[in-house]
Amino acid sequence: SHLITGLSVRPLVCCFSNLIALPLIAVSFFLPSPACFLIYIASGAVGEVYLSQSLALITDAQIAPGYLTPPSVALFMMIVTLIGGNAPLLIPTLLPLVGFNEDVTVTFSAKGSDPDVTGDVQYTIDNTDSKQLQYSLLYALSACYGGAAALYLLAFLFMQKGKSKAVAELSSVT
Repeated sequence: SHLITGLSVRPLVCCFSNLIALPLIAVSFFLPSPACFLIYIASGAVGEVYLSQSLALITDAQIAPGYLTPPSVALFMMIVTLIGGNAPLLIPTLLPLVGFNEDVTVTFSAKGSDPDVTGDVQYTIDNTDSKQLQYSLLYALSACYGGAAALYLLAFLFMQKGKSKAVAELSSVT
């Protein structure tokens, strides 16, 4: 009963790659500058494993007939580029939901040549800066990677169900 072999393992690989990338993405948002980029690059490399595995599944003749391969690849690439490429447009809509709209006081000091005149100027800046953007990106990426992992797990379970059904039919025939 070797059910986790062959084609059916590919959605599981995609699921695990997204689940491994998820904590790496979360950690990358809270690390200081040089380390955050390296961790984020690693999460991207692990998370993008789904592209090769998905294309291998789409183009496999055991899943769909050959005449469906070009439209399937075209639809997959359209979804990846149009939906994935335009996903950053969702970030501004998430910004108000995240919060962090407190005022921040910033003081700048400027010393002139006259020692009797102070050069302190005080500004109040609305805090729609990095923390709000950081959490918006974190929530959006977590939802995308988590949702993709769930869909790939669902595809794996459906493929397992179909495979066990085919094995049962073959064993009843012989």
